Order: sequence, then C-alpha cells, then structure tokens
Amino acid sequence: MMKLFTKTLCHQDDSYIVAWSKGLKNKGFVSVEGITSKDPEVVAEISAIKYLLFNENIFNREITTGKGFQLICDPLIHKIHNGKTSRKHLEHSLFFLNHNFDGCLVTKMTRNHEELLPQLDDEDLPVITIKDSESIQDNDIIETPAIGRIRITSHALEQYKQRLHSGEAERPRRSLLKRLRHPEIRQKILPDKVEKQKFRKYGTMENTEIWGHDSSQMHFVVVRDPSDQLGTLVTVYKRHPDYQ
Repeated sequence: MMKLFTKTLCHQDDSYIVAWSKGLKNKGFVSVEGITSKDPEVVAEISAIKYLLFNENIFNREITTGKGFQLICDPLIHKIHNGKTSRKHLEHSLFFLNHNFDGCLVTKMTRNHEELLPQLDDEDLPVITIKDSESIQDNDIIETPAIGRIRITSHALEQYKQRLHSGEAERPRRSLLKRLRHPEIRQKILPDKVEKQKFRKYGTMENTEIWGHDSSQMHFVVVRDPSDQLGTLVTVYKRHPDYQ
C-alpha cells in the first residue's frame, strides 16, 4: 500500500508550510505561496499533495488508479472527498482524487499519524517552494502514439465509465488510457448526419476529431487546439463499426 501523510503546520510570512511523509525516511516540507482563497490551510495541503504526486512523482510511477493508495490528511479533506461538507468551493481542488486516484482510501490524520511527520525544527529536510497555481499541474494530459498529446476531461471519463462492461469498470481510467494509447487507434470519418449532429453540439467540426478502433464500438471525440496541437478528449460515445 502506497501511503502519503500530509499536514499544514503553520502560516509563515506569505506561505503555508505543509509537512509530508511517505514513510520513516522519505519526508520533507512544501512551502505553498500565493493562496488567496478561503480555507487557506486546507488549500495549501491539497496543493502540496498534488505537487508531490504529479510534479515530484514521489512514488515513481504513473498513476492510473487509486487502488493501493492511501492518503492520510486533514479531516476536512476527508469530508470533502466523501461529499460531506458544505464548502463547495473546495470540491474542484480535490477532483483529482476521483479522477486520477479513483478508488483511493482517504483517512483522517490522527496524533499517531503525526508522529511520522517532520517537525519545523528538522532543518536538514528538503523544503519545496511552490506557487499555489503550480500545483494545478497538467496531470490529466497524456502522450499517445497515434492521437498525440491529449487532455482528459472529467466529463469524458464519466461518459467512458457509463459505457464500460461491469468487469472493466473497476479501473476505468487505466482502461481508458490503454485504449487511447493503443497504436492502432484510427481517426474516423463520420457520416454527414452524425457530423451535423456533432457540429450543433460543439459549434464547429474544423478542429474536432473522432477516434476509434475498427473492432470496437467505442468512439472518442477530441477537440484540437490549433495553436499548440493539444487535443482535449471531451466525450466518449458508442457507435457500431458498420455505421461509420
């Protein structure tokens, strides 16, 4: 089980200091600057968590599922994750736990857990300084051999989940990445009727691409940004291959 322990320790000058640990030896601090939102202590902790997982990649692996991962953190983060708080302004910040870490275990920090965290007088430990916006990393952007760089939206992942067979639904993000990274996925040419329908929905077909496998009903709608060629997976639908 991969475990990450985090806690905001204090407000120091214009920063919030977050202590973290993933075991007895691997620990340190993240100094989060530039927080202007409500509940800054929790926002700092969430920012530090995202930075450690995606920018620092402290577990040295690509995250495709939350199974086997436990986050021990502020009780408010636990409440937000379980949908038991009225602080709706924080829900979006924690979206990555349901997106990249679907199925993870979120546990409240206790005094026993705190013994694993470094203290402010541990001067030999590394301190990572980040701006709050830096933690909102492109952790939803992936590289694929055929489609190129694409960003996965929450809507597309939800649409994909709904269209999976029961066995595949246990790890939907991993399943989706496997399909998108398959070298034999192909761009499809849509019938005029379907193209008109997509035009009404997205406003243009000029930068809209439909991708799929010849043997699968699953199709992926990608909107391409012409300025940097980054694609955004906006939705997923099923259509029988014989009706292309």
